[in-house]
Amino acid sequence: MHRGPTFEEIVERFGGHPARALGLDLDTEDGRAGWLVAAALGSGRSDPAASADAYRALVAADQGRPEALAGQTTERVAGLLDAAGMRNALGDAALLLRMSRTLAERHRMRAGSEFGREATRLFPGGVRIAQAADDPGGALVETQQVLQSDAPALFEAALRSNEVLIRADILERSHGTSDGWHLVEVKSQSNAAGREPARSSKLRKLLPDMALQLHVAEGAGLQVDRVSLGWVDSRYERRGDIDWPALVAIDECTSEVRARAAGIGDEIAHALAVLDAPKMPDAPYMKSKCGGCAYRETPVGVHA
Repeated sequence: MHRGPTFEEIVERFGGHPARALGLDLDTEDGRAGWLVAAALGSGRSDPAASADAYRALVAADQGRPEALAGQTTERVAGLLDAAGMRNALGDAALLLRMSRTLAERHRMRAGSEFGREATRLFPGGVRIAQAADDPGGALVETQQVLQSDAPALFEAALRSNEVLIRADILERSHGTSDGWHLVEVKSQSNAAGREPARSSKLRKLLPDMALQLHVAEGAGLQVDRVSLGWVDSRYERRGDIDWPALVAIDECTSEVRARAAGIGDEIAHALAVLDAPKMPDAPYMKSKCGGCAYRETPVGVHA
């Protein structure tokens, strides 16, 4: 999978041309994030002074970072740019928001990966499968080797069944037995503790992924005794260093996952049949935004 450039790589590649005039410190995350917004504003045909004024206006409105801009409307951002003297305020706002949403999503994914790594602190002595995602064969072999050891837990274990490969976030050996396993899926989102129906709604959206993990793990020969979700405890309040055992809530949801996994085998079989079909099957277009798409009838890469 292609990894997009990080803030640091973009800054290094393109230089810091707006940094000095705007007082941005590129040694800090805030400074690098601000540079991306300022550089996007300065990449058009507007006067450099107007671009700098537009950046300052965004900062004053607490919109000077990609993740802050990502949730804004084009009209609101265009209004700020227009007031600062940008000649193509609407077009520049649209470009800025596209860039910001892309970078914000990358930041969210990086934060999620970091949360997953830190959550393993709750399982001391565990072994991380070192083989990368682009070497599934090596990861499968390494996983089997560690499963045969006395390691109390595995992180990113590779398991395969019925042509489906997964990387399980955490596999913990069940206490009191050498054969059973505790499967833990880690998600960097709040558990909405004590707030129903919000918590149940969040859990339902995560059940298909967890059901697939359970199906493949058991298909690969593991005895899974429990399934849990490791996510952010919304009641946690940070005071000083992060208290990871308090931040990460491990909530068991074995019965819910098993109920969802009951039909997952049929869903996998259907998906594999679709992939093996010589032509794309007829399918309803559920999203209204597909209505005006030039590729609605013949998507890219599909030839009649």
